[in-house]
Parts: sequence; structure tokens; C-alpha cells
Amino acid sequence: MLISHKRRFIYLKTIKTAGTSIEIYFEQECADPSIYNGPRHLIDETCSEWGVVGYRGQNVSGKQWFNHMPAHEIREILGRKAWDSYFKFCVVRNPFDKLVSYWWMTLDEPKRTFFAAVEFPEISREFKKWLMSDDSFPVKKDRATYTIDGTVCVDYRLRY
Repeated sequence: MLISHKRRFIYLKTIKTAGTSIEIYFEQECADPSIYNGPRHLIDETCSEWGVVGYRGQNVSGKQWFNHMPAHEIREILGRKAWDSYFKFCVVRNPFDKLVSYWWMTLDEPKRTFFAAVEFPEISREFKKWLMSDDSFPVKKDRATYTIDGTVCVDYRLRY
């Protein structure tokens, strides 16, 4: 997630929607130029008078600002005045597309190599098996990123 006090925007990062690429593109508008070291995939949270760049990494525990932060938490920490006056946006994606992308991300390299060499029915069987066995899908989890109390709270949703 990003907050730019300079440009008055908040980017709410959803799952499997090119979110890190978007953060990398916009984060220079959110970081103090005197300490900004350029774009990096993994980054610690940074807060300054310029804005906030949320932590991008594996374990968000202990972090105040982090990549897939729910909207209500951002609003609570940032304050209602700034929240209401800043332009808020996120990216959404077709849920089926998102599931396929998420499944592919969960596969290790040997499994990906195997699927690259087999016919589609084999891949389809494995995907269906995974669908029936895994309940950690990002589709529902993402709703908290751009809704508060079930209501969309962003000004604009880009379609992936």
C-alpha cells in the first residue's frame, strides 16, 4: 500500500493484480527523495512527510504499514480527514483469472516444469483437485482491501 501526501493519493494493494509493479512505479511519489534508494521488490515500511510505502515481504507481524493492508486499518491510522480527502484506488481482477494465477504461484518449480510438458486435461485435473482442497484463496480476502463494512471505499478500481 502507498500513501502520497505530495500527490494526495492512497493505493490499496490487492492480491495477484500486478500490485508490486504498481507500487514500484508510484512509490517515488511517497518517499522522501533524500533517502529513497530506488525501486526494490522487497522493502521495509517507510514513513515520512512525503508519505508511506508499506512493507513488502513475507512476514508483516510488527509492521504498522504493509502491502495488502485492509482499508479500515489504513483509514484508522491515517485519520479520517486525510482518508476522505485523498484519491483512493486499487486494481481488481477477474476472480477465475486470480485463482489460476494464485494456484500457479503456489506450485514449486518442478511442478511448473512438469505442467509445461503435459496436456491440458492433466493440468485441469490438478487444478480442480487443488480447488477442492485449498481454502486460502485470495478472492474473499481482497474485499477487505477495498471495502469498509462491505461498502467499496475507493474512488477508482482499475481492471487488470
